[in-house]
Amino acid sequence: MKKITAILLLFVLMGIGNAAFSQVTPHLTDKTFNGASGSPVIIYPNPVRDFVEVKVDDVYKDAQKSVLIYDMLGRVIMRTSFTTGSTRLFVNQLPTGMYLMKIELPDNVNVITPFVKPGNPSVGPN
Repeated sequence: MKKITAILLLFVLMGIGNAAFSQVTPHLTDKTFNGASGSPVIIYPNPVRDFVEVKVDDVYKDAQKSVLIYDMLGRVIMRTSFTTGSTRLFVNQLPTGMYLMKIELPDNVNVITPFVKPGNPSVGPN
């Protein structure tokens, strides 16, 4: 499963995930959004610095939701859950890189979207 996750992560982050991912995920979930329009979740800002905000449609605001963040090797590096309409995830401890966020909603609805954690801007001479 880790190899499949890593391969899917690579496809998504390379921008070819829509075709490859949609062929695989129907076996895993009833409905998966791959950063597509019409998604019941919004994450911002992207790229992120210290935190990323996760906001869900009102239909899911009181339901239990899980958020998993994967690194480029397909490892889960952060996991949390929430029951409100939004949550703020502090990612300032993550190293620079690309990540995949999976938001698990009720009724087997999953939203999968990449995000970037850039390096700190360099400070020039005074």
